[in-house]
Amino acid sequence: MEKILIILWSPDDHDAYVAFLRGQGVWFEEKPFLPQIVEVENTPAVRTHPLVSSWEPSDTPMGLSAQTVQSLTFPANRFSAPNGVGAPPFMDNWGLHRITRRANGAIKSLPRDSWFTATRQGEGVDYYIIDTGVTANHEDFEGRVTFVGTFAGTANVDIVGHGTHCASSGVGKRFGPAKRALVRAFKGLGDDGSGTAASLVNACNAVVSDYTARA
Repeated sequence: MEKILIILWSPDDHDAYVAFLRGQGVWFEEKPFLPQIVEVENTPAVRTHPLVSSWEPSDTPMGLSAQTVQSLTFPANRFSAPNGVGAPPFMDNWGLHRITRRANGAIKSLPRDSWFTATRQGEGVDYYIIDTGVTANHEDFEGRVTFVGTFAGTANVDIVGHGTHCASSGVGKRFGPAKRALVRAFKGLGDDGSGTAASLVNACNAVVSDYTARA
């Protein structure tokens, strides 16, 4: 049967809200988190239920642009190319340099070779990412990646490279400001960089469920 995404009103009656979700086969950790956008079977009873604010098809396309995918396919176009190959001078560490130039909301004038440093470097922090996946065994992560869930494409891999790039920008040992943070990876976009409204919403719900279960 066709699936749809439904957006629910905030619950006035907690028990009725939970009963409705359970009746649709929606699984979640019943802690402080109650999902308000969920994927269910498309039936008249669901679409007209008083708890349902609105709905849309699950397969509404979402994802990276073709230009983004192409830029990730050709290393010469990357600012993060090894040793700055194909990038303007100093741009290989652009992210760290940009962070370094900010203090209390003001932009400071510092040399272009200045570097951001942090005392704890993200130690004790879980870094959640929803993207095309993360290459968990990449040396830049030093074994700090846990692949938690896949909602599009091939499980536990990053074919496109976008998710790995974004994770490395945050926690990579070379250019990440949080070099000791742990990565919790969720794949909401597929092997070509595309996904659907459902794949991303399901990934978001899984992130919140994972966080509340671990809190």
